[in-house]
Amino acid sequence: MSRTPDRQLNARDALLYWAHESVPIHQWADLSKVFESPRTRSCGAQLAWNEIMEAVECLQNAGLVEALEYTVRGRTTVHLIRPSIDGRSIVQAKGSVTKYVDAKRQPGYTGLPKVDVNVHHASAVALAIGDNNTQTVTTGIDSSALVHLVTELRSLALHLGLPAEDTEDLLTDIDSLREGADDPKNTARVWRNIKRFLSTGLKPENIALAARVGAEVTPERIQAVIEAGESLF
Repeated sequence: MSRTPDRQLNARDALLYWAHESVPIHQWADLSKVFESPRTRSCGAQLAWNEIMEAVECLQNAGLVEALEYTVRGRTTVHLIRPSIDGRSIVQAKGSVTKYVDAKRQPGYTGLPKVDVNVHHASAVALAIGDNNTQTVTTGIDSSALVHLVTELRSLALHLGLPAEDTEDLLTDIDSLREGADDPKNTARVWRNIKRFLSTGLKPENIALAARVGAEVTPERIQAVIEAGESLF
């Protein structure tokens, strides 16, 4: 079977979209079920297992999915994946993995692409990675800085050592911060909540926990995010 560049790119999008559609946020999708989805019949032919695994590796390297594998009774290896927050944002924006990866390779890239907007309650993250990224949000807040802050917050959220319930609350607050940027009183309140969660992540035991699982979470990075938020709100 010929593995053309288009087929490989389609495999990455197909896998990311399938995982997003298959399971709720934070849950794991069983890769053995991927072939039940019509999305895996890319370019008119069913994707092969090795193509699926190559797509998983690419998505992992781009920070768009997490992957696990374990063996049952010493025989059957189970492969699981789940989209990251950025991965789910790409799907919700009807974007593509290629566009996201290409943007990250640009010199001086500091987050998702800059967005100009003139709509209220728009998802700056979704606009930045979707197909329509020429609008502008006029909220009195630097939209590019807000996109970068939201991206950093989502990247940190799962690695701050917070209880599951607090992590859910933090993710909800991040969405509120992004979507309600034109309401100064509300965003100030939401930002105070987020800052409290970030401060918890600064505890030495939580930094050590993040390091053990390979997360790129340092006191300097958390402090930089706090300072960025303070400058906006």
